[in-house]
Amino acid sequence: MIKINFLKSQYQKSHSLQKTTPFLKKCLASVVENAARNFWQAQGQEGVASAAQVAQSLVGLLEHVGISATLHIGEVCVFEVLQHPPRPSWGGFWGDTDYSVWVETEFGEIVDLSLPYWLTRPGLQGQKALPIPALWWSEAAQLPAMFHYKARQKTQRLAFQQPADQDALTKFEQYVEKVWQETLDHGKVEGISYPHLITDAQSLQDLRARGNLWIQWADGMQDFLRRPPLTPKGFSV
Repeated sequence: MIKINFLKSQYQKSHSLQKTTPFLKKCLASVVENAARNFWQAQGQEGVASAAQVAQSLVGLLEHVGISATLHIGEVCVFEVLQHPPRPSWGGFWGDTDYSVWVETEFGEIVDLSLPYWLTRPGLQGQKALPIPALWWSEAAQLPAMFHYKARQKTQRLAFQQPADQDALTKFEQYVEKVWQETLDHGKVEGISYPHLITDAQSLQDLRARGNLWIQWADGMQDFLRRPPLTPKGFSV
């Protein structure tokens, strides 16, 4: 069991440091991942959690631990490594109709827990790519060169025009709440783990030490990372 008093201490420490504690980052990210990977199976369907579902549910979890957050809707461009043959690329969501959703905490942290699920996004069109670690970066003004975010709109709550989309979001949030409660009831502080999370320079170094192929490619592509990603829609950084 993860006790409420421990969560309160994490809340107090986060506000004292003006950044989310490492434990809360790992705990909330693992809850979202657990839900994202099991939600559709629980529904008896095939699918993957969307960036909107992941971001909105994270805002709810942050509220549980006393941290406010804002949803950003906009364009995202991230370094990726396509396979067969292996080659660097820029992937993401941009243009007139494409967008993604991510979170900014009250401490200015940029959080995108949907990145590991990009392998199934429509833009890949059947191609395979190396998994991208999730992002919970503490200094938004100094994002690593592999990540580019351009917010077009901010909100506290997403609202979809299509009832089916809104219903799917509500069901996913409810499932996340279920996983959160199960984690509090049956989890242990020392058992919380989420190793593939980029939070700062040290976390990048840890990924290198563990032999993460995506970061190894990024390290060898510094010239490529300096070139702004351009598309017919004019996205640039």
